[in-house]
Amino acid sequence: MKHLLLQFVIILCTVATILSCAEHEKSSIENVALKYLKAMNEDNFKEACNYADDESKKLITLLEKIHTENLSMVVNYNVNLTIVDIVILNDTTAEVRYKETYGNNSIQYEVLPMKKVDNKWLVHKIVDIDSLVFDSD
Repeated sequence: MKHLLLQFVIILCTVATILSCAEHEKSSIENVALKYLKAMNEDNFKEACNYADDESKKLITLLEKIHTENLSMVVNYNVNLTIVDIVILNDTTAEVRYKETYGNNSIQYEVLPMKKVDNKWLVHKIVDIDSLVFDSD
């Protein structure tokens, strides 16, 4: 009986440890995603790059250039960002599902891909920049 009880306690502790690690991962992912989204929402592109992988940094740099060149056309949306769900797909990839609520009460749901690089969660490949086609006019 003692042996069975000991096995149960070991299994229970193992499950608790696994769940604790998963919650820590989700917390880390959420923290990075929120900082990235806040920086992008505030047009703080340099700050956003701190939370992005190299592929995403290329796009952020491009967005910053477009933003700077077209400052008179920039519209400031009053947007509230809320994390809805975090889905860990495997050890190195995850998705952050969030919603954008605008000042006119319209809502848009988005997915932010995440990747673990050097044991650190980063925003990953928002758009494949190499696949973008630009008009040469």
